[in-house]
Amino acid sequence: MLRDDGPHEVAASDVVSGDRVRISPGDRLVTDGRLEEGTGLLLDEAVLTGEAEPVARRPGEDVRSGAFVIEGAGVYRTTAVGAESYAGRVTATARAFRHPRSPLEVALDRLLLALVGVMMPLGALLGCALWVRRAPLADAVTIAAAAIVPLIPEGLDLLTRLTYAVGALRLARRGLLVQQLSAIEALASIQVVCLDKTGTLTEAALRVVEVSPAPGVPREALERALSRFAASGPSRNATLAALSAAFPAQPEPPAGAVPFSARRRWSALRLGEPGWYVLGAPEVFPQDLLRDRATHEARRGRRVVAFGTTDADLEALMDTAPSPDLRWLGLVMLAERLRADARATVEYLLAEGVAVKVLSGDAPETVGAIAADAGVPGADAPLSGDALPEDRRALQEMVARTTVVGRISPEGKRRFVEAWRRGDASWPWWATGSTTCPPSRQPASPSPRAPGCRWPRAWPISCWSAATSRPCPPSSPRGGRCCATSSA
Repeated sequence: MLRDDGPHEVAASDVVSGDRVRISPGDRLVTDGRLEEGTGLLLDEAVLTGEAEPVARRPGEDVRSGAFVIEGAGVYRTTAVGAESYAGRVTATARAFRHPRSPLEVALDRLLLALVGVMMPLGALLGCALWVRRAPLADAVTIAAAAIVPLIPEGLDLLTRLTYAVGALRLARRGLLVQQLSAIEALASIQVVCLDKTGTLTEAALRVVEVSPAPGVPREALERALSRFAASGPSRNATLAALSAAFPAQPEPPAGAVPFSARRRWSALRLGEPGWYVLGAPEVFPQDLLRDRATHEARRGRRVVAFGTTDADLEALMDTAPSPDLRWLGLVMLAERLRADARATVEYLLAEGVAVKVLSGDAPETVGAIAADAGVPGADAPLSGDALPEDRRALQEMVARTTVVGRISPEGKRRFVEAWRRGDASWPWWATGSTTCPPSRQPASPSPRAPGCRWPRAWPISCWSAATSRPCPPSSPRGGRCCATSSA
């Protein structure tokens, strides 16, 4: 921490608003703040935003507590600490759990209140009758107790708890971890299940599906250039890991590097001749060459990156698009692996009358393609989270007809869930990562739409584990450890 008399090392709890904090590789930001100085600063904000790639931050931008410094160094001024910081607010939301009453518990409470209401006038009438007949006090007490006490169903609550316990035991035998006794009823009442994409429907690793050389570029030359770039990159990510696995090579010391940024959507590496290698989104390449192929592959759910070269000084263009003389070398198509039992689980949920929604921070087209591979209906028309309307009624109508939403923030997920809850549906939320904490920790107990309504059939086997994010398909009841709570 930097103060008037120089740098000091202090405990995280001693940092206050207005302090200037110096950060370097390996540090974790303990407060929110605004960056005042920064040199090649890359932050890993995956625990906050779900963004798998490191994000470059520059002076004037806000930084959040919980992020880790991957590369570079900087100084930021603290603006929020403790519970007022972003991480503190997310943690407080996750901990503010309120166990909701299930419909059966609510019905039992109402029954008991009704019986008490009936018991009081009946007791008064019985007392008057005994007084008129001038019954002895001992006999009157015995008669009144024998008449009034049986009106209270003393064993009903015990029988209900015992039934819950038997259901929890049966769920435990099938690999589920029951945290609330009423979870069996909540599972039987589910109408909609919301899922994340990455790590839930798909595995975390990427794989190279295909490379497509530009016209006039030999495939061997493209693969050799990709292998040099992947092996020599100073910072590792899932894309470079997939390229390294597909095209192994010995690393070379780079003469220059421009780190990847989600804002720029490209990275570059200088490895001698022929100059700079550039890897990034096809949209940042100036020519239209291979653009149609990239669009087609992206719509199929592939993650498409373009690869090219340039002789321009890219270190002077870190805040802009690459040089206009950027030359295509080819395209690389990558894909996420769908979990082996994800499709079977989705089919089982649909067969049981449970709708499936997919909410993810990835591109809508990619999320829709993965959802279609998993068998989610309506995945051919994905929606962007930016298109969620502010009007409450319009939002309810939109979420009712939308199955897949991409580019949605944690706050957008909360609005999506709350819009559904204002309607007539009830569902749990199984996902991983702190970005899903706000919606997932909201109580979601069923709420009957009308007196005497019947709940959908139970699906006590298929669910996603809150701890491992592994599905438990009906064909493999012990295929994973699942978590079942009445709020999910």
